[in-house]
Amino acid sequence: VNLYELFTLIYCVFKNKLKDKQNMHSLWLFISIVLAVDNNHIKKLLEKLCNTTRFSSIEINLDEPCAYTGFDTTPHDTIPAPVSLLANPHVNTNYLEGSAIWKKIYEVRRDTTHTRLVNGMHFSTFVFICKNYYDQGNGTYLPNKKLFHEKYSQEKYEDFLLLRESMLKTVGFCNTNSLGLHREERKLLEEIKKSLEHSSLVKMDEKRIQDMQKCVNLISCVSCARCKLWGKLKFVGLMCAIKLQNRWTKIDFDEFVCFVNFTNHLVIAYDAVENVLK
Repeated sequence: VNLYELFTLIYCVFKNKLKDKQNMHSLWLFISIVLAVDNNHIKKLLEKLCNTTRFSSIEINLDEPCAYTGFDTTPHDTIPAPVSLLANPHVNTNYLEGSAIWKKIYEVRRDTTHTRLVNGMHFSTFVFICKNYYDQGNGTYLPNKKLFHEKYSQEKYEDFLLLRESMLKTVGFCNTNSLGLHREERKLLEEIKKSLEHSSLVKMDEKRIQDMQKCVNLISCVSCARCKLWGKLKFVGLMCAIKLQNRWTKIDFDEFVCFVNFTNHLVIAYDAVENVLK
């Protein structure tokens, strides 16, 4: 049992006994501190990898037609290909139809695992919106702590923690010799793998790949190009994680770029919750 599992177990055992909310908060704070120790180191390594030339741009189709009805798919903006992830960071875009898309994504499969995966992804998206919220007054992106606390969900936060840990653990499944990595990329990935021996894992079977593809198809109905970019990247990254866990020997490099960037996204989101938005 690793540290995360141990403290989660402690939380479950005492959940019904610790009636005092302050004690409950203190327990979760203690767990968060333990997780943060690993997060800071991993964050530096992942950011370094995601800033390399091949991991900071991606070939991803943002022009696929929407296969569903009931959505306004009139493009609000465009992003040239190949897409620079550094030039198109995940920020608040004021896209107003996100709730309808998320509703459909939750309905792709009605089971606990799917709900928890989507919850975790939904929470991370919410964090980036709050972390990089557009301030019309001065035309810059600033943290919106008020929105974060108004819309915060403890359930989704816990699912986010589990997704973050699971994606990190999946890095350990990477065969650095079969991914066509350059020397510096391979070195960074090996460093990351060595730092992740104590992560937890949500094991996902291959049937989830079809679910994630349906989610990618739903993202094609989004009219905001930047929202579409990061939505597709996350679900393709999750598909790649499933393939890695199930020992697929052929992984498309752009899929792997999505996987690494989504994992980085989760690590940054955790850091934002702990150090920016609380």
